[in-house]
Parts: sequence; structure tokens; C-alpha cells
Amino acid sequence: MKLEKTFENEIKKISDGTVNEYNLLKEFREVAAMLDKRYEFENCMKQYGRAKVSLILATTITRMEHRFETPEILWAQTVYGIWFGNRTARAMPEITNLHPAIIHGHVKTLRKYTEVTA
Repeated sequence: MKLEKTFENEIKKISDGTVNEYNLLKEFREVAAMLDKRYEFENCMKQYGRAKVSLILATTITRMEHRFETPEILWAQTVYGIWFGNRTARAMPEITNLHPAIIHGHVKTLRKYTEVTA
């Protein structure tokens, strides 16, 4: 799976280590809390950007693989793979209050804007 170069750079910029780890985790918790509300996806995308939202969704999918299909899992592993150099990867919050079908819809939207089709 190939992702947009600009999207990859957005993720790498977050994980480059220049941001205080505590503040970064705090912001990720805010993103996860906002995504836990059913109708806040678009507001969350506007406020935090697609890279941070994608990382939270990728974390959720990675931890709940048995509930998702192969394309979503591959996308999550690709996004998570770009991020994984950062030491906060294990402490990443996840979405807990939404049904997997809603998360699937969010991922489908993000995949449309982040994947490069051949």
C-alpha cells in the first residue's frame, strides 16, 4: 500500500522528536476523546489534521484487528509503520466508544485522501 508523500511527511514531522512527548500524548488523548463522540470526525480533522487522526485510527485498528477487514488493517499497519520510530507508540490512546462500523467509515474516508492509487 502506498501513501501520499505529503501525508507521510506529516506523520514523520509529528514523530521527529522535537515535540515534548508529554504534550504530544496529551494532544493524542484529546483527539481520541473527540473521535469517541459519534459526529465529531470532521471537526476533529479540521482541528488536529489528518495525520494525528490517522494515527489514532491506526492504533485502534491495530489493537482490534479481529473486527476489521484486510484493507483497513493494511492501511493501519502502513500508517503505524511510518510512526513506529517514536517511543510513545505503546502509550497511544485508542477509540473505545464507537462501533467498528463507524470507525470503518472514518478509515474509508481517510484512505480516500491518503492512498496513492496505481
